[in-house]
Amino acid sequence: MLMYKIYYIYMQKIKKGGTNMKKCPKCGKEVSDNINVCTECGTKISESEVKVEPKQATSAYGILTGILAVAGIYLIAKVWAIAGAIVYFIGFGLALSEVKRDNNFENKNYSEFFKSSFSKQNILKKGIPAIVVVVMPLVVAFAIYGWIILDSVRTANHLTSFFQ
Repeated sequence: MLMYKIYYIYMQKIKKGGTNMKKCPKCGKEVSDNINVCTECGTKISESEVKVEPKQATSAYGILTGILAVAGIYLIAKVWAIAGAIVYFIGFGLALSEVKRDNNFENKNYSEFFKSSFSKQNILKKGIPAIVVVVMPLVVAFAIYGWIILDSVRTANHLTSFFQ
């Protein structure tokens, strides 16, 4: 079910024109950046006439990255480490792509990056992906360490009971 929802969101993003849109210089309608003719007025659009504006992430995108990261950590710790790692890294990759769009992060101005990410209006769009990129790797490391220890203890108990 979760993978279906991820696929659905991804397909909706593709249908809306990918990650970048451009505006027609004549009528102002947004068109996909891979189309060279306006779908509204028919004006030919050349690359030199149009400035491509990157789309901003939505709150749902930020929440999705957080859910994937937490679900991945849970799966690593409680169910199956490989599946958990895959789910976690999907969430991490989505979050990292969003974090890297921020100019403050790219310019290594981390204090401004965190101030803007955790402001009231950006907490869902930028704050959750920032947490996934900065804090969650530590949690994953502890989850994997715990999984290794628990698995070793289970194996040792199994072998001990086998030889008795």
